[in-house]
Amino acid sequence: MKNKKILTFIAIIIFLQFFHINLRAIEEEELPVNDPFQGGSATTSGDQGDPTNILESKSMIINSIRLVGTATAERGNFALILLSDGTTVVKREDETIIADIQLLDIGHDWITVRLNAEKNYDININGQILPQEGN
Repeated sequence: MKNKKILTFIAIIIFLQFFHINLRAIEEEELPVNDPFQGGSATTSGDQGDPTNILESKSMIINSIRLVGTATAERGNFALILLSDGTTVVKREDETIIADIQLLDIGHDWITVRLNAEKNYDININGQILPQEGN
């Protein structure tokens, strides 16, 4: 009985030693810093036909927001939007998000916004920003 207790105690000590080593390895691992507002492949690609590149050259303000999620309720649709300063806001249709960006429509995984009261853009939950046809 005494040997069984000693063996159990030694096994626990060995287990905790390995657990501590794994925790230290996780803590020391450096993670890459990704800026969600930088624009993914659009900033590294030289393709001039990409709509995101066109948006970046015309106006950086539209790139200062990201769609996090949408919700449907009896009182209307809501969009959870991440701003470039890290704050999140909940907006309804026809509300101003920031500066010259007005939220026009909310879908299942997209929103439509109007920039400077003249051009409309669709922003989907994957971060793609596409100009609407007919602008």
